[in-house]
Amino acid sequence: MNEQQRAILEKLNAAYPGKIRLDAELPSDNEAAYQAFAANVVYLEENGLLEADKVEEHGAVHILYAKLTSAGRDFLNPTGGLGAQLKVQTIKLHPDTVSDLRELLGHMIDQSDRSEHDKSALKRGVEKAGEEALKTFVQRLVGYAIESAPDLQRLASTLF
Repeated sequence: MNEQQRAILEKLNAAYPGKIRLDAELPSDNEAAYQAFAANVVYLEENGLLEADKVEEHGAVHILYAKLTSAGRDFLNPTGGLGAQLKVQTIKLHPDTVSDLRELLGHMIDQSDRSEHDKSALKRGVEKAGEEALKTFVQRLVGYAIESAPDLQRLASTLF
């Protein structure tokens, strides 16, 4: 995001939920600056961060008014705002999945290069682990997979 885009969003955030004119400070005699500004507004609109009333005239876009969307407000919020909270997904593991996961982890432990003592302790921990601990493990594993997206894509392309 460039400085002008951030300034546009912050100005709209200050006026939220109202609509405001954004181009009041722009020099009307500098067409290149105005079109760069208009391009930023259109780009932000295409990404759902704002709504703009605009007109096209002789191939040029003129911005009349704009307002921030809830997605734009959430974007400015360091925590992701309400949108992030609403997008939380709950994963429910079927008992067969929990059993399969324990078996898979046991197999992975057996295949590791750890000492037999460590393997035994880890396998006991997996067997004792409650469903919540396994859910947390799966959530962290999914998070790691998402962070490793390029590697995950390579792996998926070899498997599917």
